[in-house]
Amino acid sequence: MTPLLPGDPAQLGEYWLAGRLGAGGQGVVYDAYDQAGRRVAIKVIRPELLEHAGARADLVKEVAAARKVASFCTARIIDADLDGPAPYIVSEHIEGPSLRTAVERHGPFDADRLHRLAVGVATALAAIHDADVVHRDLKPGNVLLGPDGPRVIDFGLARTGEMSQTTEGEFAAGTPPYMAPERLAGQRGGSAVDVWAWGAMMLYAATGRPPFSGDLALLRYQVAGTRPDFTVLAEPLRHLVSEAMSLDAEARPPARSLLLDLIAMNTAASGPGLSQGGLSGLLTSGSRAAGEVRPAADPAAEPAAPSPAEVAEAVYGRLSPEDQALVPSALLRMVRSDESAGTALREAATRDLVDGARDPAGVQRVLQAYTDAGLLVHTGESITLAGAALLRAWPRLRGWVEADRAALSVHHALNRAATAWHANGRRPDDLYRGTILDETVEWAANGRGPLRPNQREQAFLDASRARTRDLARRRRRVRGTIAALVAVLLAAMGVVVVQNVLGTRQRDTSAARRVAALANRTRAADPLTALLLSVAAWRIAPVAEARSAMYASLAQRERSAFRPGPVSGSARFDLSDDGTRLAVLDGGRFTLWDVTAGRPARAFVGVSGPASAIALSADGRRLAVAGERSISVWDAERGVRVAEFGEGAQRLAFSPRRLLLAATTAEGRVRVWDLTSQRPLAVGDATEVAFSADDGLMAATLPGGRIELRDWQGVLARLPGAALAFDPARRELAVRAGGEVRFWDLAARRWREPVLKGFGARALRFSQDGRYLAAYDGSHLALWSRNGTRLLSHPVGELVSGLRLGPGTLAFGLLDGTAVTLDVSDLTRPRTLAPGVEAGLIDPARRTVIVRRPRVEVWHLGGPERPAVLPVTPTAMALDPGGTLLAVGTAGPARVTLWNLTTGTKERTFPIKGASEVGGLAFAPDGTTLAVAPFQETVTPPANNWRDIQLWDVRRGVRTRTLNVPGGSGLTFRPDGRELAVNGVDGALASLGGAEPVTRPFGESADGVRAIAYSPDSTVIATGALAAGVTLWNAADRRQLAHLPLKGFGAVDVLAFSPDGRTLAVGGSNRVQLWDVAERAPLGSPAVYPAGEVVALAFDAGQLRWLRTDGTLGDQPATAAGVAAALCARAGRSLSRSEWDRLVPGTPYREIC
Repeated sequence: MTPLLPGDPAQLGEYWLAGRLGAGGQGVVYDAYDQAGRRVAIKVIRPELLEHAGARADLVKEVAAARKVASFCTARIIDADLDGPAPYIVSEHIEGPSLRTAVERHGPFDADRLHRLAVGVATALAAIHDADVVHRDLKPGNVLLGPDGPRVIDFGLARTGEMSQTTEGEFAAGTPPYMAPERLAGQRGGSAVDVWAWGAMMLYAATGRPPFSGDLALLRYQVAGTRPDFTVLAEPLRHLVSEAMSLDAEARPPARSLLLDLIAMNTAASGPGLSQGGLSGLLTSGSRAAGEVRPAADPAAEPAAPSPAEVAEAVYGRLSPEDQALVPSALLRMVRSDESAGTALREAATRDLVDGARDPAGVQRVLQAYTDAGLLVHTGESITLAGAALLRAWPRLRGWVEADRAALSVHHALNRAATAWHANGRRPDDLYRGTILDETVEWAANGRGPLRPNQREQAFLDASRARTRDLARRRRRVRGTIAALVAVLLAAMGVVVVQNVLGTRQRDTSAARRVAALANRTRAADPLTALLLSVAAWRIAPVAEARSAMYASLAQRERSAFRPGPVSGSARFDLSDDGTRLAVLDGGRFTLWDVTAGRPARAFVGVSGPASAIALSADGRRLAVAGERSISVWDAERGVRVAEFGEGAQRLAFSPRRLLLAATTAEGRVRVWDLTSQRPLAVGDATEVAFSADDGLMAATLPGGRIELRDWQGVLARLPGAALAFDPARRELAVRAGGEVRFWDLAARRWREPVLKGFGARALRFSQDGRYLAAYDGSHLALWSRNGTRLLSHPVGELVSGLRLGPGTLAFGLLDGTAVTLDVSDLTRPRTLAPGVEAGLIDPARRTVIVRRPRVEVWHLGGPERPAVLPVTPTAMALDPGGTLLAVGTAGPARVTLWNLTTGTKERTFPIKGASEVGGLAFAPDGTTLAVAPFQETVTPPANNWRDIQLWDVRRGVRTRTLNVPGGSGLTFRPDGRELAVNGVDGALASLGGAEPVTRPFGESADGVRAIAYSPDSTVIATGALAAGVTLWNAADRRQLAHLPLKGFGAVDVLAFSPDGRTLAVGGSNRVQLWDVAERAPLGSPAVYPAGEVVALAFDAGQLRWLRTDGTLGDQPATAAGVAAALCARAGRSLSRSEWDRLVPGTPYREIC
């Protein structure tokens, strides 16, 4: 591949171009990538070839002909756009050298490889000719030796029997050394010209040179008067090539006969496809035999030049873990959020990448490594990616962009504004204010991705916020002056103004409550509409009901519940493989619905007769329909029936590669059909059939709870069990056996760990990466990680369409045709530190998480993927308010060590006398005092093991006071520093101003108080206990204010108030719940995580973050504005005016998202 030249397009349709693969008489072939990152080859036809009359129409026929060719040893045509100014054809990208290159580099083929090459090319020709197509430019340069064998490419000269006669221009475009005599004589020629070229190519592969050479006149003379030397070939290939190169076109054998003779010579290639007869079996056998044309040890199997994505990944792999962590932020500064290849990149100033980086030298190393690899280009002081296609080609970079896409435009605008501000002398008029400042500050504080403000950008934001505060102070002074001047006027008009304001406010409040109630009523049936209504209610008036409704939508797993409109009782449904499309057949009309957008993607009519079942292929391009007496297969894009065969069925299922169809009758008989030959490959009694991703294996559930696993040669294993699913990598088969799910290793032919117990699955489905397994037991959906951790249990109705696990989603279809999509992105794409966390602390202001497992690990979010480890095994930990000093208590002997987290060094250690260990620690709000709870292991009851709490001066390392209060594992200072709360059976509130401590101020309980938190204004105390929920207390008089019952909580282990005191976060067992403190009402449903206990909670800048024992970090917006933004991002749209008028009548329309 060579780089794009000036004038080459960056994008053709949806495809982004990465480089040139070659250029020839017909045009240029480009290396490109589609939206999903799939690599393709695009041939752009030279405009002058389409100037004469009928040329474009002939090109349309050429492409249609090429798309009819079955994909056996050929490069499949994927797409085409023939109507634009630059017509192009998109085909499958084949990795590997051409036959010509392989022979030039490594010499002629030996007899065995030559035979397999002959089989592969003959297989391709048989498939091409079966579609009534003639290639007409078969040559060594048009045969690629791919990883699965030879592939014939470039149908640019293909013709069908219905096309026009050969033209002079068309003749000149051929390749004379491989042209048949009739083509050299200027005649049209049929499929026999390809057979001649096949023979000539075999001679080239055997000798390293074409059988004829010279100019056109000499070639005509040689072909007509001489015969090539066939003795270089071994029999029986010699005889076949001699026949193929007969001067009489009629005497040449058809490609199908050639293939049949070649396979007959190769008994190793014979198999079920050949024994069945028919072209499909023949092509299958030929494809298998040809797949071995390039053994692993053969020099021709050397990999081709790596793609940009492979180069990028190789560079990434060579970097240290510390430098790898710097790559995302560096590259994302060179990317825009635009969806066009021409505008997707931006030039970043080198100083912007280094300025403010944690490791400037590391950033320089990263930039140099990618520059040396040719992936970055420098222009003066700027740097950018060498091509936009890398954004699609490299999965890692594509993931970074998608994860941070919303932030790209925000950051790009911030970078431009900060640069202009700095260049213009930092003028105040250039600073942000208003909405754009609020949005940018929100992103800078809560952005999850690696893209962060650098020093200049942060200084710009800080200056903008300072100026906004200054302007606000000035406005207040001005308003005070104006107020005094217009007091008389306001007195005269005040009654009218107040009445108008109050009237509007009351109307908005009433409307907001009404819309919030409608959202709650709608949520179960239509989650997306309910989500938008809850945001609308909040935008109308920020009442408590609207806030609660938004949190309920945020907590709801259901992202959407799409119904395809009125359908009859005979309608049949099926979900696409990724769960984003719903196929509906009703009354002879087929409609494919876009579930996300809620509108039809395509439709056609003409499917006659009642249907008992339908199935949509994995790529959505084929629809199978089971009628009363037959099965029909339709092209779902064009609405054309392409096949009809067999008998009726009650269930249908395509294989992943769309080559096979399983049809189950009402009596439990299954037929597996070869869709190419329309012949049955297997027949038997079964209730369920599954295929491996490559169609090479089939598993069937037989009567009596048995599973039969087989390939197309025969039975491989018989296993006990029922429901089943292959993993995408063909490594294992998931099987439900009794009340558990087990995994069968397909290679080792044995059961593998783990066993998923306690779930009798009716249906199973792997995710595309094989890391997760979804299961349905008749009433609940479960999601498991492949290591055996149960992540989700969700109640559902009766499923009619199987499970579909997409990126971050779990979809399924119900009996009434509803397609439900669950959001499981927090489960399948979590930020996981390390398993086995015993305790933890979160400092969100510095994006730091400290865990005990059992040593202390300090993780910096957005930083290196490995933590800093302190060489200590703690019994208690506490972090100072500044986030830089960590107190660690240890045992044997008891002591406290202060660690500086900035330098990673010890600052001070002091012993705790009279104790065997330190059981609890807490810093005072000013960070100067440390409370220590000593614990002495004795034979006396545990309640007597706590010693009196000690207060230590942190700076001097001396004990300043001992409180007459036994300690506990949970110590909490009041925000004003005047009181210390202690958990435990005897829980206490110790006044630090000299008053006597109050013990058991919260009454009696079985195990005392487990968690305590003060509101930020020190007026409310929240306490949590085992199985008793949360209680709110008046901090002044210890009077109970409210009890918050917690359904499903086994224990309350951690509590945290939001900075404004309006929200209380409760963590315990395996869930997190938010409460509206003023309303004493829960905000949405709890976030439930079966995999781990919650050990830490923290609020920061509108976000709530938590840590679980499985090492997973969770977070969610904790302000109404943040929740509204998150819901709008999830919905991807706003309420339209028509929806607003229907759902929110009587209230002026407003844009809510």
